[in-house]
This record gives sequence, C-alpha cells and structure tokens, in this order.
Amino acid sequence: RRCNSKTLLRSYTVVASIAAILSVAQIITSNLPLQ
Repeated sequence: RRCNSKTLLRSYTVVASIAAILSVAQIITSNLPLQ
C-alpha cells in the first residue's frame, strides 16, 4: 500500500504546514498591541 503511505505523508505535511501557519499567526497577534 504505497499509495496509502503517500497520502498519509501528504496529509501529514498539510497538517504540519497548517500548524506552522497557525503558530506564526498566534505569535504575530500576541506581539500586536491590543488597544
């Protein structure tokens, strides 16, 4: 089942990229002054 491993790796990379974007967005929003 090499196709399953490929899809699993692809989904993992997508989730990792989304998590990275969310973390960066959270850092930016936390650095912004809330006035």
